[in-house]
This record gives sequence, structure tokens and C-alpha cells, in this order.
Amino acid sequence: MTNDEILEKADLIFASGIENLKLYFMIGLPSETDEDLLAIRDLTLELRDRMLTHARPRGRIGRIVGSVNPLIPKPGTAYQWLAMEDPRTTDRKVKRLKGLLAGIDNVYFSVKSERHSYYQALLSLGDRRVAPAIVEAERNGGNWRAAVAAVGLDADHFIFRDRSDDPFLPWNVIDGGVKEAFFRSEFEKSARAEWTLPPKRLQENDRLLPHLREL
Repeated sequence: MTNDEILEKADLIFASGIENLKLYFMIGLPSETDEDLLAIRDLTLELRDRMLTHARPRGRIGRIVGSVNPLIPKPGTAYQWLAMEDPRTTDRKVKRLKGLLAGIDNVYFSVKSERHSYYQALLSLGDRRVAPAIVEAERNGGNWRAAVAAVGLDADHFIFRDRSDDPFLPWNVIDGGVKEAFFRSEFEKSARAEWTLPPKRLQENDRLLPHLREL
């Protein structure tokens, strides 16, 4: 979706009488720059403008609540080979975003650092060697830090290691119906900032292509 599409849908939402909007953003993606952090702030401000346009005539102004989380590479996605971003880099981005979003009326953001996502990443990217830590965390009431230490697990090995050259990934034993070649292609396209059109648009393009060639 483009920003214009997002803003168009926001207009429909606020025009229908819904007063509040929740946003979800992600940081820590490959090739991310400071301009991307500015874009989070700018899109939020544009959405706020749409909200105020519809709220002022009613005399009730709602809220925009945003959540920003670090990317946790997940199995069965185009980023399944990636390491999670260096925590020091993520923390710098978190501080930058908090400064950009501070003091905006009717806008409330929670920005999570890498530390909040560490054990979620371990469960996403680990193999069978993580199993003893899961058992220990269940036994000790969910204290993951203590569980990982108790079983002597090197969690960083799973979380901050690039898997691009791994011939086999732990979750390859599960057939999700999508071939690895597709995920490889999607990852390469994302690095080049290329779009993948939804199936409906691909079908429309296939129908239009012969006519475009004639033109």
C-alpha cells in the first residue's frame, strides 16, 4: 500500500464516525535510513490532520495511538535468513523516534527497544536446542533470562547470526506451501525497493499487457 492509499482509507474511517486510530510501525529493516524514521513521523502527522478535519465539526477529537517494534525475522518469510539488528543501532533509532514523536497533541506512541523483543526472536529463530530453555521458563514462572542462563544456551547465536549461507533452516521441515525460491526472490526485490503486486493486480497486468504491446 502507498501512503496515499493509507491516507484515503483513514479519511473513510474518520468520516464514518470512528474517532481513534491505532498504527503499527516496524524499524530495523534492511537498508533503513534516518529518512525512514522521519517518514514515520510525517505519515503520522498527515493522519492526524485527517483526524482533526473530521473531528473539529463534531467537537470531539480522538487519539492516534502508535506502536513501533524492531523487526524480528520470522520463519517462512522473505527475511528468514536475516540476523536481528544490532541492539546498539536499534536503541539509537528508538531514541531518535521518541524525539521526533514527542509533544504531538493527541498522538501517543510506544517505541520498543530490541531488549523487549529478544526472547521473542529466540523462539522465532531457534532450533531444537532452544527446547530446554522453554521447559525451564515454564518451570520458573516465565523468567526467560534465568532460563537461558540455567541451561547454558547461547541465545545470541540464534538471534544475531546471518543465515544467508545456511544450506538448511530448522523450519524447512515444515511445508507451508510456499517455495524457498519465492522468499529468496522477495528478499532480493526488497533490497532493490521493488514492488510485488498482489495477485489481483498481477492478473489485471496480464490482461492489459497484450493491449499495451499493441500500443
